[in-house]
Amino acid sequence: MCVRHRHDELTGRSFKTVELIVEETPWKPRKSSETERIVRLRVGREEARVRAAVKSAGGRWNPQDRLWELRQDEALALGLEDRIVEGGGR
Repeated sequence: MCVRHRHDELTGRSFKTVELIVEETPWKPRKSSETERIVRLRVGREEARVRAAVKSAGGRWNPQDRLWELRQDEALALGLEDRIVEGGGR
């Protein structure tokens, strides 16, 4: 059981809540796979749709290298394997 104390500054009210465990099942964390590694992608400045898709999939811009960084499985799902910069994985 978990007890939480919450405060609402606007109303001046305090709340005490409880969390109950209703079921317990075995769970094994997923192991990191090769497809979860980060790859670097080349996307042209004029390619707004591709850039938006990469960003929406969790991609981040690396201004130093001027490349987008994204999980390999996401890049493959977007069909961007031809844009992966070799040696860009970490």
